[in-house]
Amino acid sequence: MKRFVLAALILAIGIARPCPARNSLIWELKIQRDSLVVTQNMFTRRGFTFPVSWLEVERDTSYVSVSREGTPDLVVGNEVALIHVSRLGDLLTDRIRFYPGSRLCDNAPVFLVPKNEEQGSPFAAGAGVPTVTLDMPTTIPGGVLRWYEGPDTNRIVLCGADRTVLFDRAGGRISRTDFVRTTDLQSAPERNVFVAVQREEGASGGRKSSRAFRSRIALMSWSGDLLWAGPWARAELAGIHIFPDGATIHYSIVSNGSSKLFCKSAGDSIPRELSGLPAGPRDYSADGSHMLVRLDAAGQNIAVYNTADPCAPVKIAERGWWPRTVGEVAVSASGASYAVTLRKTDATGTHGSLVMMNRGGMDVSDEPLSVLDPPISFLGEFLVIGLRDGRTAVDTRGRNPGFVQMFMCE
Repeated sequence: MKRFVLAALILAIGIARPCPARNSLIWELKIQRDSLVVTQNMFTRRGFTFPVSWLEVERDTSYVSVSREGTPDLVVGNEVALIHVSRLGDLLTDRIRFYPGSRLCDNAPVFLVPKNEEQGSPFAAGAGVPTVTLDMPTTIPGGVLRWYEGPDTNRIVLCGADRTVLFDRAGGRISRTDFVRTTDLQSAPERNVFVAVQREEGASGGRKSSRAFRSRIALMSWSGDLLWAGPWARAELAGIHIFPDGATIHYSIVSNGSSKLFCKSAGDSIPRELSGLPAGPRDYSADGSHMLVRLDAAGQNIAVYNTADPCAPVKIAERGWWPRTVGEVAVSASGASYAVTLRKTDATGTHGSLVMMNRGGMDVSDEPLSVLDPPISFLGEFLVIGLRDGRTAVDTRGRNPGFVQMFMCE
């Protein structure tokens, strides 16, 4: 039997303590041999509400297949489990079950079950996880690779290798435009819209070629209307972010090794290049008021911007920690706290640390990390170490110890 170990730590701090504080552990979860054990649970004593209802755990199932000719081929795969947690931090899941990762919604803790597989599905009665049963369309060759749920849960986006379909669970396909291949979808639920990168493969010698392609940004309503589409570009589009107004978008155009940052506001028909601003990896506060950007490829400097006007960001601070290099970055919901993972190599090896900054870009704390550059994110004002997009990875090959730590930062 495979062995999986996940430790989830929920910590909180008082006003006088900087985040994170190592001496305020209030919640711990371990997974051993697919079972769940709470080793410490003092969450209710602190009066906090647990920040999530479900914890997602992912394990890699990739393997190398060798053909008859002896040619190795990597078969990529993953499985995902959901752990149900109450508002008080109590476990509502009695055991952990893993399911095909492609069936888990990208923006909600719910699994997709094709109607024709309902009887023999691993999600049959007793699974204890949220599911959506759907009469799958036949217009997605190769099947669904990713899917997203709309704000009313009836509208969903199904993404295949070559085609994407906006689907109504009651009435079927509702796309009113050629939706082509879609990646990097982001939703603004309060505005009933989502933004995505659309990509078309071009023809080369009479056949489709991944080398001949074009991409554009598309703003869609969950009713199926194309609200705005940017110009087609023969380049990769990345780093898309939709602001809370549901109309303002940041994205980067990557071509020939260089990257340029663009902004499309509510009143724009043509996006504007934000010349002079770095187009590196970015993270945004949930309210859209602040942005943290990695400035250089070496990862030694970051900058904090006020994005009250997203198309005219104002730099607040610029920081560097040489000779330490920046790994992961995250911004709290209100933009009042920033987290950065750092690494440094010396004669004794490579060491990791976590720096917390305030709104002005000043260091509040600098704590050692037991792993290098773990994923970090914010759930409201909880700093989460070990989760990316709400998910933690459990690696049987020993590359990831499989842990999650949460700190109350404000």
